Amino acid sequence: MAEKRGYSRRAFLLLSAGGVLTACGRPGGTGPSAADDTLPTIPPEKIIRRTLGRTGLVVPIVGMGVMNTRDVELLVQSYRLGVRLFDTAPAYGDGDNERLVGRFLAQTGARERIVVQSKVLHPVGIGFGRTSEPLSREQVRAAVMEKVDGSLRRLGTGYVDILLYHAVDSRGRLRDPGVRDALRELKVAGKVRCLGVSTHNARLVNDIAAEDDLDILMVQLNVTMADDARYLADLERAAAAGKGVIVMKTQGGNRLAPGIMNHRAALKWALRHEWAAAAVPGFTTAAQLRENFGAAQDLEYTPAEREFLARRGLAADMGFCRLCRQCRGDCPRGVDVPALVRAHMYACGYANPGLARDTLAAVAPGAGPAACAGCAACVVRCRHGVDIPADLARLRTALLMLPW
Repeated sequence: MAEKRGYSRRAFLLLSAGGVLTACGRPGGTGPSAADDTLPTIPPEKIIRRTLGRTGLVVPIVGMGVMNTRDVELLVQSYRLGVRLFDTAPAYGDGDNERLVGRFLAQTGARERIVVQSKVLHPVGIGFGRTSEPLSREQVRAAVMEKVDGSLRRLGTGYVDILLYHAVDSRGRLRDPGVRDALRELKVAGKVRCLGVSTHNARLVNDIAAEDDLDILMVQLNVTMADDARYLADLERAAAAGKGVIVMKTQGGNRLAPGIMNHRAALKWALRHEWAAAAVPGFTTAAQLRENFGAAQDLEYTPAEREFLARRGLAADMGFCRLCRQCRGDCPRGVDVPALVRAHMYACGYANPGLARDTLAAVAPGAGPAACAGCAACVVRCRHGVDIPADLARLRTALLMLPW
């Protein structure tokens, strides 16, 4: 199977075994987190809460992106500290992440006090259990219904509070009639309380905001995007129109070395936009939980946080890919550069080899890592300062498939 996905058997074993951390040049790892009974007790009145748009759901501004977590005890600790919004998806670990959330829900017995957010991809596409065959409107509707029913079984619950139509990248996909039929049916059936969309396409924000039957919009937001005034204004208008705006990638893909990156400062920057109802940063240790959830108590910057955010060249150092796709036409070999840079983020930034593998598996034939070779010098250039040639070189090293 590894050969068919476009990378070598040796690379598959490397990404499976955790050797990717050394290949990416990152110290340490993000294995299962150790329990920590010393977490502070935070009075509920000290926690900042916001309402998710017109849904009426009120949550602490810091939730949890569960994607990289494999320890149910960390979810329990997060809940005890005050986290109430937990984000998962069937694509994370081929359903294992949802099963983890299901164990957490059963262990706490607090389902009614927890906001569970999961996702569903369009059933047609490459990878992630999708089909490359065209489907009729009814077939799309049925496939979405089946996928969501599978999520509910793994979560061990009869409903999700928020279901996101995931990774929507075009107006056509946004308005796909089969998907929209399924979403409406799921809500009428009580299997979903609130409907929304997640997207990495900044230019879809206004289109999503105009869809009356969508309650939630999940988008990426971090300090590297501070110069995109249009994007920020569009998000503010979406919130004003009643959408609950949930932000992800708030720390930019965890690209700076430990001791340099100030995660709380980056998270505060995103949440100081009052139209951002909540963030779902990922964390895998109790220390990271403390660091992230500290922002839920106070959004004022400390002197050290101000110094970090004022750092010269911070955006370039963080190296966050906005997925604007402007670089795609630069490669004379037709490599899907944004997808490979994203795989690099998962492998080297998140230390999540599984999601890196799945991302590469979804790349069209001839546009993956195997095509990214043979050039004397990489001519691809990011319009926002990401060192794409360096990212691609680190990914090639991680895959152990190219001679240089």
